[in-house]
Amino acid sequence: MRVPRLFAFVVALTALACEPVVEEEGTVELTLRLKLGQGYDIGPTPGRVFIYADSVTVNRAVAFPHLAAAVCVLATTPVTTCTVTVPRLSTVSLVAAEAEGAVFVRFTPQVPQDTVRDGRYVEFTGWTECDDRAERGLCVIRPSNSVTIEGNFQLMQQVTVYQTGAARMEYRLYTPGPTLKVPAENYNILDYAGCKRDLTLNLWIVHDAPCDSVRVVGDSPYHRFTAYVPRKTIVGMLPIAGPDTEYDSVQGDCILSGIYWPGVCSLISPDTVVAPILLTARFTWWDCPVGPSDRDLGGCVLRRP
Repeated sequence: MRVPRLFAFVVALTALACEPVVEEEGTVELTLRLKLGQGYDIGPTPGRVFIYADSVTVNRAVAFPHLAAAVCVLATTPVTTCTVTVPRLSTVSLVAAEAEGAVFVRFTPQVPQDTVRDGRYVEFTGWTECDDRAERGLCVIRPSNSVTIEGNFQLMQQVTVYQTGAARMEYRLYTPGPTLKVPAENYNILDYAGCKRDLTLNLWIVHDAPCDSVRVVGDSPYHRFTAYVPRKTIVGMLPIAGPDTEYDSVQGDCILSGIYWPGVCSLISPDTVVAPILLTARFTWWDCPVGPSDRDLGGCVLRRP
């Protein structure tokens, strides 16, 4: 009598082992909160996150806009919330995209509008509550239940340079890495931006005409250039005196060079954006009857800041 019972028990176990395992089906909600650091309310920005729901990870190298299940844009600051439905336990890839930086060169009097925040230039800084961050700007999750993920952005650092006196203003930028774009790009438009000069053997070798000519003003600062740069960008300022003027000083937090000519200085943009960084390069000028000049035109007086 015991043998049939044992046989029946084994048959039952075998039947259970042969039954297919059915994974839990259905969908879950993914809530994505895009936040602009420091609570700035500056209107819409170009910061965004592309959402891909697939069986495998979609990294930036194979991310294309038309393949995304949805796109969440940081259009309302300081916080934009997007909610999408994705298959339960699917591989969801979140790919962040940020704006390109920019440099504006213009010669105009200093005005308060020079320091107004500009929402066109934002950078991605990181994720909150994301376990898999295989590469910069990528978050991969496999949600079994509804989940909320935060993508954090901040304004790019603004650096504005002014001048007094008579001088030419050169600049050079060096960025820490490529801009996060979809589809991927392996460069940053700001890298090596500046004048057409190369630094070789501690000398500036001119290949073409300098990017800007000598400008002459008195003791009131005039705008030369403004750069919107991502964190850890090196901003180099290379002012050059006029034909008959000389460097006097630099006003602002800029590290003077001990190798190049007087007035050359640089800074590294901070990890967390701060108020616009303002620098003023001050030079001498000739106060002439016809106005400021970079040389003695006759009857002129050399002035210092």
